[in-house]
Amino acid sequence: LIDAERLVRLPDDIGFDQAAGMMLQGMTARMLLRSVFPVAAGDCILVPAAAGRVGLILCQLANALGATVIGT
Repeated sequence: LIDAERLVRLPDDIGFDQAAGMMLQGMTARMLLRSVFPVAAGDCILVPAAAGRVGLILCQLANALGATVIGT
């Protein structure tokens, strides 16, 4: 059984495969920002492929953490 607070309601127009991919991309970005290099306010980071799916999420999360983001 899964606790209800861990579930994510999907809109009707998003399938399970697409939702799983989006969640994995978010987890990858979080892992890079928290485990590989813990990004903090005031850090300056370079994000290659910033226009890609993981890159875009990475830029948004890093910005929310207060980092200066340079996307290429």
